[in-house]
Amino acid sequence: MTIMNTKLATRQIRLNEWAAESPSAYLPDLAMSCNNLGVLYRQTNRLKEAEAEYLRAKEIYEQLAAENPSAYMFDLASTYYNLGLLYMTLKDIEQAVEYFRKAKEGFIQTARGNPAYEKYVQLAQSQL
Repeated sequence: MTIMNTKLATRQIRLNEWAAESPSAYLPDLAMSCNNLGVLYRQTNRLKEAEAEYLRAKEIYEQLAAENPSAYMFDLASTYYNLGLLYMTLKDIEQAVEYFRKAKEGFIQTARGNPAYEKYVQLAQSQL
């Protein structure tokens, strides 16, 4: 395990503990950490671990976005996009398309409030 992997894993353990004690304070950080760890695992071809982290991030971001869409919809859409990339790598085209569609919808919602996010709508669309 590299130093980077060790630091991320240690941070993840701490965030899990803190989020259990104070969810409103630490769930956003935990979700971001899960998503980032998923990216690292996908890039290092640890695909099952990537899937688990992305799905955990998705679950948390879905909860957060339901409570505060303007704050968390972009993060949720980004996680959907990452899941789409993962499922493309795994050659699960049906799942990939589903998540790219969800990403596009999330990016559209985000872009309504800020046109600077329109490029992400195009990015998701390019995968469909």
